[in-house]
Amino acid sequence: MAGSTNESDRTIMILSKALYKKYHLKRVYYTAFQYRHEAKGYENEDLQITKTPYWRMARLYQADRLIQLYGFSPDDVTPESEPYLYEDIDPKAAWALRHLDMFPVEVNKADFDTLIRVPGIGITYAKRIIEARRHCKITHDILRKMRVSLKRSIYFITCDGKYKGGNVLFSPDIRRVLKTGRDELSISNSLTDDETKSK
Repeated sequence: MAGSTNESDRTIMILSKALYKKYHLKRVYYTAFQYRHEAKGYENEDLQITKTPYWRMARLYQADRLIQLYGFSPDDVTPESEPYLYEDIDPKAAWALRHLDMFPVEVNKADFDTLIRVPGIGITYAKRIIEARRHCKITHDILRKMRVSLKRSIYFITCDGKYKGGNVLFSPDIRRVLKTGRDELSISNSLTDDETKSK
């Protein structure tokens, strides 16, 4: 139950990783903590109401999937210096912002583990890219035909040496283009491994 003891997201991720490892669990589920103090004798007092916000639950599920499916570690998604997940950007985008020195990556050469760390490219499309490049050079147009979303990935990739992300990657604007609106946050979307479906 997230938020019941004011624990950080880092604490939750470390615990979840330990549960997966020790008990070989297929999934860990997160529940938002809600508490309403109605103790006898306090009827006339202002009631203390604590509630874990919806966005935090969605981010925890996204971080969980990165750990379980993408090979990220708790330190990757919630480093000691940033123990809480962000409301405005997803955990993979936050990781990318902390590792801009790794980008852009060349989609015609990057291995699977590198491709799935690109914001906007999920497991399904990383596999399709690797399969397609056995037959041709991957260009931005080919990525579009493959239905790979370039909304965010375009800033983190080159295709056959060509970069079309403008000057955004190393500017303050990069965080803005990675932001997720409240209407895009969904726990159900966080349960899939294809992040491009909702982009």
